[in-house]
Amino acid sequence: MLKQLSLMLVLSPLLVACGGGGGVDKIVIPPPKVSSSSSVSSSSAPAISSSKSSTSTSSSTSTSSSSSSSGPDITVDMTKDWRANSDGEISYITEGVQLSVSAKGEGAVFDLKTPNQVLIQGATIEFVVNASNEFKVSGAALQVFSQVKGGTYPGDYHCILENTDITAGVDQTIICVVDGGVDNIFAQSALDVQVGVQAYFADGVTDTATGTVLIKSVTVDGITVPTPPEPKLTYDFEDDEAGVTTYPGAAWGPADVTATVISIPVDAPELMNGNDSVNALYVTVNNYNAGPLFTVTLPEGKTLNDYNVTVRAFLPRNTFGLTDSTANYFKPFYFLAATTISGPLKDDNVAFQSTFDTGNQTDAWVVFPLVVDPVKGAALTGTIQLAFGLNRPPAEGNDGYYIDDLRLEEKQ
Repeated sequence: MLKQLSLMLVLSPLLVACGGGGGVDKIVIPPPKVSSSSSVSSSSAPAISSSKSSTSTSSSTSTSSSSSSSGPDITVDMTKDWRANSDGEISYITEGVQLSVSAKGEGAVFDLKTPNQVLIQGATIEFVVNASNEFKVSGAALQVFSQVKGGTYPGDYHCILENTDITAGVDQTIICVVDGGVDNIFAQSALDVQVGVQAYFADGVTDTATGTVLIKSVTVDGITVPTPPEPKLTYDFEDDEAGVTTYPGAAWGPADVTATVISIPVDAPELMNGNDSVNALYVTVNNYNAGPLFTVTLPEGKTLNDYNVTVRAFLPRNTFGLTDSTANYFKPFYFLAATTISGPLKDDNVAFQSTFDTGNQTDAWVVFPLVVDPVKGAALTGTIQLAFGLNRPPAEGNDGYYIDDLRLEEKQ
């Protein structure tokens, strides 16, 4: 059941009854005249629960997109992929999705999967519904809502077909304009959005809802699907500012790794042998299991499995004033990849991909392959994070190591 509905600002709807059209009433409910965050409520849990009927449990939404400028962007499939909200029951019948309720907050929802829901602020959602006489007599209103499926589950709930405007046994079209409030909660692409209807009482107390509502059709128009981000598959640090640009890390804590771009000719001329780059990344650690972290963006339709991942590293042992330093040789090199990485470089991290021993490959630039776990890699798409590095003791003086040319090259 949706929470905190009593905190919402519900403005009086503008009702426009349209004659004709086969006896279908059209009721247009615009967003609040002044967009306010008070029209956006959030709950600590999704507005869904298990259905008591044999409802589809798929999290995907079957929709068709219109290629004609005269048609809606999305026409929702009324034969599958709906779910019951709270303890309501749904069933698929010839005319559409039938919702049966016995309490407030019970309803039916479907998902707008990414990226279809992106920027639905201002989009028009149109429900054609037919409420039973029992539902009408129960005094319940019918609330249309849109809700982000993640975080605090914020949503837009201003669109309400009041009980006094329900005509039992008659098809009625509810037209709602989505309002994301001052926080513009729908301007995001990481999370899906669920859309639905539910039995509603404005006082938040009355709980006499009973009866059925037949949902005959749903369309969504006016969405904006953004252009996919440009792929980012390499880091060579050449466009970074030496001594200024730093990169985050994966570690036990933020102070455990420092990754700063340096100028090879100015700060570390020893690195010029075998490397014509101007810049590189200098990595020092204050604890084990720490290394730099990078964000990459894969082309649309590609997974991390489609790429060979490599990085060049220079592991000092007898250079930079060191004498047989043991910190950087015969050490495990860990590789992590995930949508979001947290925690240290360890093989029990959920983002762990692979590890290898660097052996005695020191005092020279070496290209190390970073092997992708085929199962985990197949699930990684879009913008993801990579982290890697030596599992070595805390740095002493100038015995850190250097990174250059992180590359993802498509497999042939």
